[in-house]
Amino acid sequence: MAGTPAAHGEPASGNGRVPGRRRREARPYPCSVATIDDAPVTLTVDREDRAEVAVLHLAGELDLSTAPTLDAAIDEVLGDGRTGIVLDLAEVTFCDSTGMSAFIRGHHLCTAAGGALRLTGATGVVARVLAISGLDTLLGEGA
Repeated sequence: MAGTPAAHGEPASGNGRVPGRRRREARPYPCSVATIDDAPVTLTVDREDRAEVAVLHLAGELDLSTAPTLDAAIDEVLGDGRTGIVLDLAEVTFCDSTGMSAFIRGHHLCTAAGGALRLTGATGVVARVLAISGLDTLLGEGA
């Protein structure tokens, strides 16, 4: 409002400047920027049919770009009438939330069909992500 004094720290005029303060010149600050290189992210899924379950051996990185590969493999197993699936994660080097969602999706589909989905072989960062999320308890070998 015109004619009212400015509150402490607010500009007294409409030019956006506080009286008595010098404007600092803008300087570029160095910062690191994360970039994505052109290296392809891959996931391979090899199926092994056993008497009781189908074992899907996964290798590579499980993320937004590769989770559909796992979803398709789970759908194929269920489409063949198998309801027990074991996901062998021994060679999985990375798993993000999309990968975890694929595990949960598979769990729900297997359970609805009267079977179960179990995880085995996770190590390193992947084992830690599963432990933090609780999926190791829900879908682990002893579940």
